[in-house]
Amino acid sequence: MSSPSLSSVVSKTTQSRSDGRSAHQLRALATESRALNRADGSARFAFGKSSALAGVHGPVACAQRRDELPTEARLDVRWTPANGRADGGLYAAETARFVRGVSAHVARLDEHPRARIMVTVQSLCADGGSLATACNAATLALLDAGVPLRSLCAAVTCAVTSDGAVQLDPTADEEASAAALLTFAYDATLRDIVAVHTPVSYTHLTLPRIA
Repeated sequence: MSSPSLSSVVSKTTQSRSDGRSAHQLRALATESRALNRADGSARFAFGKSSALAGVHGPVACAQRRDELPTEARLDVRWTPANGRADGGLYAAETARFVRGVSAHVARLDEHPRARIMVTVQSLCADGGSLATACNAATLALLDAGVPLRSLCAAVTCAVTSDGAVQLDPTADEEASAAALLTFAYDATLRDIVAVHTPVSYTHLTLPRIA
């Protein structure tokens, strides 16, 4: 399959979407720090209606010595979907794994060997971009908790339509009709993408340049 021509991609990405945004326009952003009273740090992050709440506990001593890591802090991440079920299955495990990877990239875990840091993320409303929303909430919560950071990462989801157009920060309806979904985590210090997530393998799909 040949890649879409540059002119066709530009034409498609300039078309207005159902909510009036251009293809490369984010929804309104909203953040709130210290959103939880009993956490060491917490933050709420939203892309439009999509929002997530993250809390950080630690660094604290590990409950058991066998859980300690000699050279860095143990980082555990738990993600709960908007329906409130903690047993979200494979998607919940994948989301937690991606959020943990991004959090481990930004946090200076080596400054707290043998300690434990727990990050809990609750999806409050899922209207597209839930993974990116969770990542951003977790990063802001780590910052609020005073965990030493080497950088900050910002995450965003992109949808690629069946005709090759790229939509930044898609809604749930746009995700449902997309041919491909990709979530990127961008390091503000390195000025580069440090993590990419796709829910499936797109073996036979040729994508235009979107990053």
